[in-house]
Amino acid sequence: TYTDGSDVSSDTMTVEPIPSNSMLWFTESDQTDRDTYSLLEQLYVTVSDTDRNRYGFAVETISVSVTINATGDSESSDLVETAENSGIFINAAGVQLRDTGVATPGDGWLFVGAADTAAGSCTDVVVASDISYDTVTVVFTERDGVVVALNGANIVSTRYEVGDTVNPQVTDG
Repeated sequence: TYTDGSDVSSDTMTVEPIPSNSMLWFTESDQTDRDTYSLLEQLYVTVSDTDRNRYGFAVETISVSVTINATGDSESSDLVETAENSGIFINAAGVQLRDTGVATPGDGWLFVGAADTAAGSCTDVVVASDISYDTVTVVFTERDGVVVALNGANIVSTRYEVGDTVNPQVTDG
């Protein structure tokens, strides 16, 4: 608002981020690029998109989709900004890969077969034409068999306390 004696003038404006192209890639938990994952590993997705960082003093969240076309399984995963104003987002918990059971979209697991391809995609809500995409191959390594202990939330864990629920999962290679 500007006032000069009895003359008053005012206006409003909306501040919008400068549109930028996003980039999505499959990574380690430390954001190191990955080309392949092995069975029972955690699959991590990282997205870089500065215009999704709408509030510079807040850590924000975005969503991505990861699909295994060969099995029909898919998961939506929330990615959290690595720091205020970074524009870098990662799913810190990862998504677990498995080859037993059935494909159940949305159950927290990705059901895969040998040499299947995982496809990740993210559509920018600021610029709808900005869609980032990446693929990664799941490989099976030669092994005699693997026994993994899962906690009550079906997440691989190595630490348990008395009274915890443990769900053993056996995978025969």
